[in-house]
Amino acid sequence: MNKKLSARLFQFGYKLLRILVLGTIISVTGFAELIRSRLYWHLPFPFQTVLLYTALGFGIYLVLGFAVDLGGPILSLLLSRRPEFESLDLTRRGEEIVRRAGVRSRFRFRLKRGIETAYSTIRKKVVIDEELAVDGPGDFILGHEVTHQIAGHTRGKIIRFVLYSLPAFGMAWYEGWLPATILIPYSLALIVYPMKSALHWSEYDADEGGAWLSGQENGIQTLMTLMKKHGDYESFTHPRPSKRIQELQKKFGQAH
Repeated sequence: MNKKLSARLFQFGYKLLRILVLGTIISVTGFAELIRSRLYWHLPFPFQTVLLYTALGFGIYLVLGFAVDLGGPILSLLLSRRPEFESLDLTRRGEEIVRRAGVRSRFRFRLKRGIETAYSTIRKKVVIDEELAVDGPGDFILGHEVTHQIAGHTRGKIIRFVLYSLPAFGMAWYEGWLPATILIPYSLALIVYPMKSALHWSEYDADEGGAWLSGQENGIQTLMTLMKKHGDYESFTHPRPSKRIQELQKKFGQAH
């Protein structure tokens, strides 16, 4: 698929996700409170039916929004048939990053052509695009991915998600009298933004870890390069590169 078209579809999916999440929360909460206060009796059509179909419709489109924004990129990576291959230089640099991080786990480092990104798995494998693996930017990206796999980082992400979700859990409990067909998509919509906040914190923290492990200015310059190449876009899982740069600059100062 054309890269510009793919980027536009990705952004459309993300915008759709935000609209549908807010629409689900507002419509279900509003209708539920009308039913609770018995105001719906004064309207000429059954609000129970409207509530049901509105929630189901938003729930379906909410899933589609997730698929475009989050599922599409992940599935494309997992189902990619491009082979991984080893590099002694990448392994040496990756192991040095792991040593600096004070991590005892054994990591595997692999190159992959044409994916234009990097990712890590819970089995401590880091995969990076061959063009991104060059000295400098590659070291920051390796440090970023290694930080994602550190136990303290994972705990921090889970704790933040739970804390951020407490108001959402309270709202779901308060409207718990709704039927499951309505309550399930409603509850999902309520936790989307807490989940997004936790995932964005995870990226900021991994950026900080990558900068500490590879050099502070190197981290900022790498993000600037990636922003010029891919654009300044936000997604459900990642903040805008410009915001990530600003966070690093707050912690480490301006890059020279």
